[in-house]
Amino acid sequence: METDCSFIDYTFINFGNSESLLTTSQYAKVIFHNIEEKYNFDKDLVCQYSLTDQFSANPGDRIVLFRLGWQQVTDYVLFEWAPVPQDDSALQIKFAANSLPRDTNEFYQLCYLSGENAVCGASIPFQFTNANGTMLTSTYAECFESLQMNLSKTTSGFGSQRSSLVVDSLTVKETSPAVTYSNNLIADVAQVKEENKQLKRDLLQTTTSLQRCDSQMKDLQSEVDSLKSVLQVTQNDVADLKLRMDMANDEYRKLYAEKTRTERKYEKLVTKCQVRVSQKKTMDSTSDTSCDFIGELEPLPPFPLLL
Repeated sequence: METDCSFIDYTFINFGNSESLLTTSQYAKVIFHNIEEKYNFDKDLVCQYSLTDQFSANPGDRIVLFRLGWQQVTDYVLFEWAPVPQDDSALQIKFAANSLPRDTNEFYQLCYLSGENAVCGASIPFQFTNANGTMLTSTYAECFESLQMNLSKTTSGFGSQRSSLVVDSLTVKETSPAVTYSNNLIADVAQVKEENKQLKRDLLQTTTSLQRCDSQMKDLQSEVDSLKSVLQVTQNDVADLKLRMDMANDEYRKLYAEKTRTERKYEKLVTKCQVRVSQKKTMDSTSDTSCDFIGELEPLPPFPLLL
C-alpha cells in the first residue's frame, strides 16, 4: 500500500533530543511507497520512494533502516546511499538479503537522511519474517479452523462427539507440520543434552589426564634437579683431576729434564773411564809402578736405574 506523509503515525518517529516539533510540511519531503507490513528477510528489500517539489536530493543523502525506538542517527541498522535523480521518476533502493536483520519480534522503519543528518522522510513501521514463520502461522490457523468445525458439530451425542473431536484433534496434532517441527526440536534438544553430557565426561577425563601429566612433570623436574646436582659435583671432580694432571705433567717434565742431565753426565763419565783405561794400558807397558798405582783405584759405582 502507498504511504503518504499524512498517514504516518508520528509516535513511531524519533528525532533525537530536538526541542522543536517538526511540522508535516517540513517532514514530508520524501515519501515512501508500497510499504508492506512484513518483509521476508531471505529476500532483497526493495524500497520505493519519491521526492516532493520542495526537496532536492544531494550527494551524501542516505536511505537508512532503523529499529523502532531509535534516538540518534547513529543508531542505524544499515543504510544505502541515495542516488541523485535526473528526472521526477520514482526512485528505489535495494537492501541485500544477507544484510537484513533476522529479529522477527522487532519493528523497523525506513528514513531518508540528508547529508546533514536531517530526517526528510520516514516510512510506516514494519517487521521482518521468513517463509517458515508464515507457513507455521497458516498451519496453526488451519488447525484452529478445524477445531472450530469439530466443536460446531457437538449438537447431540456428547460422548461420541467428544471421542470424535479427540480423534480429529489427535489427527491434526500428528499431521501438523508445526507438531512435527516441535518433535524434531525436542529430539534435537535431547541430542544436544546427550552431547553436552559426553563433552562433560570428556572434559573430566581430560582434566584428570592433565593433572596426572602435571604430577609426572613435577617428578621429572625433581629428577632433573637431582641430576644437575650430581653433574655439578662431577664437573668439580673433573676440574680437580685436571688440576692434578697439570701438576703431575709439570713434575714429569722436571724429572725428565733431570734424567736427561743425568744421562749426559753418565756418558761423560763412561768416556772418561774409557780414556783412563786406555792410559792405564799405556802406562802398564812403560812402568810397573804406574800399573800398581792404577790397580789401587776403586772401580766406578753402577749408575742407578731410572724408573
